[in-house]
Amino acid sequence: MTVAHEGRAVVVKIRTPRRDVMRELLMGCFWLVLAGVSWTTRVQPGPPSWGVWGWIAAGGATLTLGLWLGTLGVDLRPESATVRGLRRQTIPWADVHEVVFRRRLDAWLVQLVTTTGKRVTLRATVTRRGPRALAFERDYDRIGQWFLAQQGTSGRPADREPPGQS
Repeated sequence: MTVAHEGRAVVVKIRTPRRDVMRELLMGCFWLVLAGVSWTTRVQPGPPSWGVWGWIAAGGATLTLGLWLGTLGVDLRPESATVRGLRRQTIPWADVHEVVFRRRLDAWLVQLVTTTGKRVTLRATVTRRGPRALAFERDYDRIGQWFLAQQGTSGRPADREPPGQS
């Protein structure tokens, strides 16, 4: 999370944790190095085996995922929240009904629920149990405070437990 000043307005930027991005980039490099070693040390002449092509594909896909994770985030401005994903989406605080967290598969994520009922997932604020749970709680609380400062009420679903406790 970083705080930037654009003129007089304060902008809070929440991004995917650097270690998550680096983990994917390093794993992609590992797959590509494995493919390179396998390609250069083969005994038989001719085209490489299908396993080498699989490692190249896995490395390329993992590197792409790491680069994409680096672009995810949310910018909190006094007038709106800008969600960065495949496309940039600006949601005015007046259109946000509530800020909730929910469980999807084995991960917790934060969503903005608009007045029309649409749920917008903030992909940078996703966690599983473990050391990231505290940072997730901090990001969730920060987004909820921004929402409360601009309008309305924010609430956690009563039927769910916080991600850090279980």
